[in-house]
Amino acid sequence: MVKNAACQHVVDKIWRRSRLAEELDARSFVIIEFCHKGHHLYYVKKLVSAMPAENVCFLVTTAESARSEEFQTHLGDLKRDGRLKVRIVGRADESTWRLMHRTEPLLDRPDIQSLIIPGADKLLPHVLVFLLRERTHGRSTPTRMLLLRTPEVRFRLQRSVLIALLKSILARVVPICGRQARCFFLTDAFGVVTSRRGYGMTQPVRDVSPGLAFTSKALARHQLGIESNSFVIGIFGDLSRRKFPELSIKALGSLPQRVELVAAGRMDVETRNAIRSHQAAGGTRIHALDGYVSDDTLATHISSCDAMVLTYETDGPSGMLVSALEAGIPVIAAGSPWLTRIVREERLGVVTDLSAAGLSSAVELLMTEATQPPPQRLLPSKVPLLVHALVCRR
Repeated sequence: MVKNAACQHVVDKIWRRSRLAEELDARSFVIIEFCHKGHHLYYVKKLVSAMPAENVCFLVTTAESARSEEFQTHLGDLKRDGRLKVRIVGRADESTWRLMHRTEPLLDRPDIQSLIIPGADKLLPHVLVFLLRERTHGRSTPTRMLLLRTPEVRFRLQRSVLIALLKSILARVVPICGRQARCFFLTDAFGVVTSRRGYGMTQPVRDVSPGLAFTSKALARHQLGIESNSFVIGIFGDLSRRKFPELSIKALGSLPQRVELVAAGRMDVETRNAIRSHQAAGGTRIHALDGYVSDDTLATHISSCDAMVLTYETDGPSGMLVSALEAGIPVIAAGSPWLTRIVREERLGVVTDLSAAGLSSAVELLMTEATQPPPQRLLPSKVPLLVHALVCRR
């Protein structure tokens, strides 16, 4: 007990000397986000932008995240304007336990207005350990807002099922351990899914619109070198195995020559190799952009499409679905029960099998249904938006 008290005294002493401790006050919001991927920092941008001007926001992150291109794109202006202050607690290759341990002195402070963890599903064990220790010592706490981005998975791997079960248990325990801890899960932008099996009273918050500036289809195709009479399908974002980009590439082989594929985003090795094999065989129907894609570039690529392909098995919302809706193009959906349910119920496109043959059939169907009305706008929902629910006052 004496040893723990002595250690805590040393930690408190170091913390009191730190610059961040001096700047924190009751107007401060603190966001913990260790991942540097663009769509994660995008949520940070939305949260900071929604905060009152008189509040101070601190982002606790890694050195790699603070130096990344994604950071400069999404958060560079907010940092330069003084709306966002960044505190680095380590490197991305360090263990999450170590990063959270260095963050604990920050979590101990009762004068923070609110602590927001937008990727809490990846940090739930760490947050739970802290809250348990906090409850044991009877400390006062700031409001803690925890967001579960992907609370449930439907992979075939046993490990993924166990992870989903662990998340469910922890999400139920967190509000009990933390007196002011509130747990939310990210639902679709339409508010169709309002509860999660196994997650008790965890509340839904709607995904936010990316707000891309789309252009005309003719101009976008001119910029990308695509023929005006082509039928273009698109795949975007993190083009890795979990999104099955190889199915769209394979589907081209059984579709008419005027069908072309636009692929833009960070690609894994398998996706790059599949595109190179297509090009090596003389194929010219794939327009690929590998790497980080800015909002303007992404908007141009989406604007060139006649349909967007969304194929994944994770049972969670898709940000690209909202972009397709705002661009006015139908969606070809396969795999995820959540995704396919939304597309079917909101009549946003075609639901098909998670296979190359299924995608081919869906494309052919859209090519013949020229009178299909494109989706126009997001429907009103009683489910609060993410930024309205998480940016709150005590």
